[in-house]
Amino acid sequence: MLTIQVIAHENCENLYKVIMDKIKSLSKNSRTTIVFKKKGVLQHTSVTHPGWITIKKINNNIIIFEIRSRSKTNDWKIEESFISYLNRHFYQYVSQINLIYRGFQE
Repeated sequence: MLTIQVIAHENCENLYKVIMDKIKSLSKNSRTTIVFKKKGVLQHTSVTHPGWITIKKINNNIIIFEIRSRSKTNDWKIEESFISYLNRHFYQYVSQINLIYRGFQE
């Protein structure tokens, strides 16, 4: 499991709302592999690297995403895909993306 901490740029008033609104709008058009599963949980629906992303809102401008892959051998694929998603859609709102590793678990 990888935890990603996203911190907003100083001139972004509510990064959480920006991210949630974008995910909702992309989900309506079926143009994304990231969809809402239930409150606080996103599902990564890609056939090649499926998994779940849990969202924890620290405040409007600091958000934690915990990424879990169904595959233990290819977990890096969903992580790479989600970081690319954040970069592609939210680069103008984000100041920092921090990767937090929880250590090796079998």
